[in-house]
Amino acid sequence: MKIYRFFLAFLMVFAGLQAAKETCYPQEEYNAASVAFQKKKWSAVRLHAKKVIDLAPDSPFVTELNYYMGAAYFHQKDFDQANYYFTQFLKDYSSPKYFEEAIVYKFHIAEEFQKGAKKHLLGYEKLPKMTSAWEDAYTLYDEVITTLPRHEVAAKALFNKANMQRIEEKFSESIETYQTLIRRFPKDPLTPKSYVAIAESYAAESKDLFPDRDFLDQARLNAKKFKRDFPSDERVNEVDKMLGSMQNNYAQDLWESANYFAKKKKMQSCILYYTSIVRKYPESKYAPLALKKISQLKVNYPAEVQNASFQEE
Repeated sequence: MKIYRFFLAFLMVFAGLQAAKETCYPQEEYNAASVAFQKKKWSAVRLHAKKVIDLAPDSPFVTELNYYMGAAYFHQKDFDQANYYFTQFLKDYSSPKYFEEAIVYKFHIAEEFQKGAKKHLLGYEKLPKMTSAWEDAYTLYDEVITTLPRHEVAAKALFNKANMQRIEEKFSESIETYQTLIRRFPKDPLTPKSYVAIAESYAAESKDLFPDRDFLDQARLNAKKFKRDFPSDERVNEVDKMLGSMQNNYAQDLWESANYFAKKKKMQSCILYYTSIVRKYPESKYAPLALKKISQLKVNYPAEVQNASFQEE
C-alpha cells in the first residue's frame, strides 16, 4: 500500500511538471522577468526567471535570466544563492552585457561574507543559513582580481583580501597583497592606506620576531616610498612613529643586554651592545642614552672601550 501511494505521488509530481512545461512560454516569462527586473520586484524576477531556467534550460534567454536571478537573490540578501547564479551566468555568457556588473556583484557578495553573512547548510536553499563563508570571500576576491585585474573593483578586492589576511595574522601575505595593490594602482585612494597598513603589519609582526635588521630595512623602505609617493599625506607621520616604535623595541633588547653585562662588570660586552644600538638603531630613543653611556665608559674603562672598538671593526 505504501509503495502504491509513493508511486501515485510520483506520477502526480511528474504530471505536474509535464503540465508546467506545457504552460511555460520562455519569451513571455523572459519579458515578465525583464519588466520585474527593471522595477526591482525581486520576487517576481525569481518567479518568472526560474520557470525558464528549470523548464526550458536550452532557451537562449537562460543566460541573461541567470544574471537576473543572481541580482534578485543578492537584493534579497541570499548571497550564496546569488553567487551560484552569477557563476552560472559567467559560465555561459556570450556577450559583454552584464559581464562587468556580475563581477562587481561578486565583489559585494565577498564583502558580505567577510562581514559575517552565512551560507545555507550544504548549499541547499531551503536549509537555514548557518555556515561560515569566510573562505568563500577569499575565493571571490581572487576571482575579481583575476577577472578584472585593472578595474577599480580589483583594487578594493586586493585591499579587503589583505585586511582579512591581517586579521588572521598572516602578516607576510598581507604585505604582499598590499604591495600588489600599490604596484597596479599607484594613484588609487586605497594606495596610501595600503602603505599605512603595511607599516602596521610590519610593526605587529616585529613584536613576535627576533630582532631582524633586514625586516626593519623593509619597513624603512616602505616608509621611504610612502613619503616619495604621497609627501603631503598626513599619515606619513603615523608611519614614521610606527617605524620608530619598531626601532625602540629592537633597541630595547640590546639596551637590556648592555645593562646586564654592566652589572656583571663585563664591560667589553657591555660596550659592544651600546655600540650596536647606536649603529643599528640610530633613530631609536635608546641611541642617545647609549652614546652617553659610551662617553662615560671611555673615561672609566678606556682599555675596554678600545678593545670593543677594535672588535667592532
